[in-house]
Amino acid sequence: MPEIQLERIGYFKAPYHSNIRPNMISPGYEYIELLADGEVYFDSGNGKKPHGCGYIFWHIPGDYTVHDNNAGFPYQCLCVLFKTGNNGKDRHVPRCSFWDDETELKSFSDTMLKAFHGGSCDIGLLGNYAFYRLKWEALRRQDENSRKNEYPLPLKKAIEYMDSNFMENISVEEIAGYAGISVSHLFLLFRKHLKESPHSYLNSLRIAEAKQMLVKSSENIKEISYKCSFQNLESFYRFFKRRTGVSPGEYRRKFSTENYFSL
Repeated sequence: MPEIQLERIGYFKAPYHSNIRPNMISPGYEYIELLADGEVYFDSGNGKKPHGCGYIFWHIPGDYTVHDNNAGFPYQCLCVLFKTGNNGKDRHVPRCSFWDDETELKSFSDTMLKAFHGGSCDIGLLGNYAFYRLKWEALRRQDENSRKNEYPLPLKKAIEYMDSNFMENISVEEIAGYAGISVSHLFLLFRKHLKESPHSYLNSLRIAEAKQMLVKSSENIKEISYKCSFQNLESFYRFFKRRTGVSPGEYRRKFSTENYFSL
C-alpha cells in the first residue's frame, strides 16, 4: 500500500431526524467512521439493520458514508480521512466490522481528537497509529466472527456463555441449559462445528488466561490454576503442556522479561 497520509479527524453528531446526506468517497482516499454512540441503519449483507457503538465503517472510493440515522437515537462517530492512493479496487478491510471494547474505543476516539487538534503532535506518526490501530481492530476478529455467524443459534449461545464465564466453575449442564438444549446435543454441536468437546473449548479459554497471568504476575502456579477453575494442579499441568508444548513454569521462564535479551 502507498504511503498513508492523515488528512482530517473529526466528530459527527447526527441530528434528531433521518435525513442525513451521504458523501461519496473520492479516488485516492479512505474514510473511516467509528460509531461511539447512537444507531445507524446499514446493510452488511443480511438486510438493513441497526448498528450501534463499536461498529467500524471503512469506506473506499465509490462508497458512501453511513446516513440512515435512527432519529430517536442519533448516531455519533469519530471520522478519520486518509489519503492512501486507493483507486477503489483495494478493499483490504471489511466495509463493516466491530470493535468490541467500548472503553478502549472511546479512549482511542478522545486521544485522536486531542492529538490531531492539539497541534503539537507528529501528524505522520499519528496517522500511522490511527490507520493501523483501526485496521487491527477491524481485522482481528474477522475470521472468528465469520465462523461464529455460521453456527446454529444454540451453539452461539453456548459459546457466548462460556466466553463470559470461563473463569467460574461452570458445568456442561449449565451451558446446555443456557443454550436451551440437552447435554448430548451440546456435545454434538461442538464436535460438528468446532471439532472438540465443550470441556476442551472451556479449558482452552482458561489456558489462554493462565498464559497471560504467568507472564503478567508473580503469582504461584497453584494459585493461577485455582483462579482459572482447573479441578486440580495436575490437570492444569497436563492440559497446559498439551496446548503449549511446555509446562507452566517453562512458559513463564521463556517469556519473562529477564530472558528477552538472552535469545
